[in-house]
Amino acid sequence: DVASCAVANAYYIEMQKIPEGICKPLANLIDKMDNEIAFYINGKSVDAAEGEKGACLGEENILTVIFGADSDSEAIKCNDNPDCPDNLPNCLNHMCVECETDEDCTTDKPKCEQSTNTCKSCAEIDPEKPLWDNNECKDCPEDEPWNGESCGCRDYNDCNNDGEVEKYCHFTNSTDCHNQAGYKGTCKSNHVDATITVNDNTFIAKKDHMSWWSANDFCNSHGLTMASIVDLGCVHSIGPEKQNKWGYCHKSESKWVESDASDDRSTVVDALFQKLGPDYYFWLSEKSDDCRVYGVHLIDGYVNHNYRDTKGTNDYVLCK
Repeated sequence: DVASCAVANAYYIEMQKIPEGICKPLANLIDKMDNEIAFYINGKSVDAAEGEKGACLGEENILTVIFGADSDSEAIKCNDNPDCPDNLPNCLNHMCVECETDEDCTTDKPKCEQSTNTCKSCAEIDPEKPLWDNNECKDCPEDEPWNGESCGCRDYNDCNNDGEVEKYCHFTNSTDCHNQAGYKGTCKSNHVDATITVNDNTFIAKKDHMSWWSANDFCNSHGLTMASIVDLGCVHSIGPEKQNKWGYCHKSESKWVESDASDDRSTVVDALFQKLGPDYYFWLSEKSDDCRVYGVHLIDGYVNHNYRDTKGTNDYVLCK
């Protein structure tokens, strides 16, 4: 049974129905030998330092000879599970192994590979079926590729199709603006909904109920970056001293008002409004440790710092 010995880098030969007249002198000889071969008679070690030694009984004895491992090795010196160390807790064929069945394994490595009796993740055993589900390894959903740790993309690179970027990673989370590491994403088409050129600057836009992280990854998948407040002509409306206020993107330089300014949108916001229509918020590129992120409402140029609640009906991203 070579497979059972893999952990010990060993193999064994088992001989059955050995007569007592042969078994006893053989056991005495073995007991006096100083060797690196492990001998077991009727399931117990012949040269055991402690506990009950293997003994010949009647006319049908079983001799097991284990080669390729020191008889004092933790990997083979056992008669039952209590004889084994914590890292190899299961006694299998007189060898301490990591697992015998899947039930012996943990959630991060749930599959007991029978050829080595070691616990492994599904990805280690079969990269084509890396997902552990209902006690078996399965494929990840088509739109949630394996990212090396779990099903679900982390960025557009996980969604590549034969090296050609055709998708971006859309994260289900929409509130944690510090990081998206704890959230898996779904691969979605990075089709561009609109291309707008204003003042010699070309923007692409996408509407997809995005989180900030989704918007950022969409732009990255096109080799672009998210548009900024400055790009939209809102530099005079938002600043650190106004971070807890609302403002507007104006054509004029210094307006700061608390009323509708739809007739005075910045040139860029006005062009976007004319192209895309009302009721959309854009995610913008600013983001800091205090989650200062911005959205701009097309219909009136309304700017929202610390953007969380959507004033419009959809979330757009604008890339430059």
